[in-house]
Amino acid sequence: MNTKNTPAAPVVRIEDLTVRYPGGTVAANGLDLHIPSGRSSPLSGNPGPASRP
Repeated sequence: MNTKNTPAAPVVRIEDLTVRYPGGTVAANGLDLHIPSGRSSPLSGNPGPASRP
């Protein structure tokens, strides 16, 4: 049971994420993301080589 004084446990929890592409380009460094149950959060950005056919 969750009350207003107790935060919901995150459904998505990412801590200290680093994304580095071959060649050394850093796309993210030290990223923390917590999305609690019942909430949504869009993520967007420029498409990179990994998302192209």
